[in-house]
Amino acid sequence: MQKYTNVRSTAETVEPLEILDETVILRSGITQVTVPGEDDLPDSTEWNIAIEEVYEKNEYIHLISDQNTTLEATVDSILTEVIPAIMLGE
Repeated sequence: MQKYTNVRSTAETVEPLEILDETVILRSGITQVTVPGEDDLPDSTEWNIAIEEVYEKNEYIHLISDQNTTLEATVDSILTEVIPAIMLGE
């Protein structure tokens, strides 16, 4: 994974999740910025991206798989331990 901070983009749109052929790009802290034009040039719209993480596709799949496993264990714990304890008034 490569992590970049304070990225600026001149793309027409910027999405928080972009899936390409070989890579996956996660972006957070996306804000649109209007840049004043100079001389006779009109104002332009750009994007500030606080954090941009670039993963190889297989690396991202592995990361999501690990997160799903952790989430599954948490949900199982809630369903088998926490909710029954609440229902029994413990």
